[in-house]
Amino acid sequence: MRGRTILFVALVLIAFSGSARADEARSLVEEAVKLAGGADKIPKILRWKEPWFLGESSNANPREALLVPPTAWYQDGKNLATGNADRTEKAYLVWVWTLAPLLAPDSKLTLLPESTVGGKPIVGVRLTRDQQKDIDIYFEKENKRLARIDWRAYPDRLRRLEKG
Repeated sequence: MRGRTILFVALVLIAFSGSARADEARSLVEEAVKLAGGADKIPKILRWKEPWFLGESSNANPREALLVPPTAWYQDGKNLATGNADRTEKAYLVWVWTLAPLLAPDSKLTLLPESTVGGKPIVGVRLTRDQQKDIDIYFEKENKRLARIDWRAYPDRLRRLEKG
């Protein structure tokens, strides 16, 4: 009987610890968004114009793009993400840059261990969403500014980046 009691207490402590870490992750994100201007300042649609050079040409072609998160990327009236997994994934990544998916109720956030980037301490969360790859988002510990986003993570490449 005593063994069952110890097991029950251990399971309760593990569950409480996971819940507390999820709350810490949510608090970190809320603070970062607040310091970045607040949730109401997060862009819903991103539009940009840029010169586009083809090959060695010195003549720029004007190009306008419209990103409608989380997965639509329009250029010249055509959704470039349709049927293009790479472009869809990049559109999702740009949405992550806005921090909007971190606030979505269907997002799961997991607190990550502290690390460093450029010698500065960083704190982070792992963003988990249905039908998306997990993405690790790090903020500078001191001011909560976005410091790094790890996606398509290749551990050896990340180690090289962290070394300098």
